[in-house]
Amino acid sequence: MGKEWILDVLTDLKTFAASNDLPDLERQLEETRRIARAEIASSAEAATRGFSGRDNVSQFDLGVCRTR
Repeated sequence: MGKEWILDVLTDLKTFAASNDLPDLERQLEETRRIARAEIASSAEAATRGFSGRDNVSQFDLGVCRTR
């Protein structure tokens, strides 16, 4: 499941806020959920590229490995 569980928690909190006449909190939780979705998607996308932010870059491409 990864990080997606937090979206369910935020949805539950938003539902609670709506049911208990807390409109400002409800709006804030929707914004927080939107941000969480974007960050999770961004994080997943970055993971497919690797930590360098480039597609499948080897140490040779980065000039890290040198021959003697």
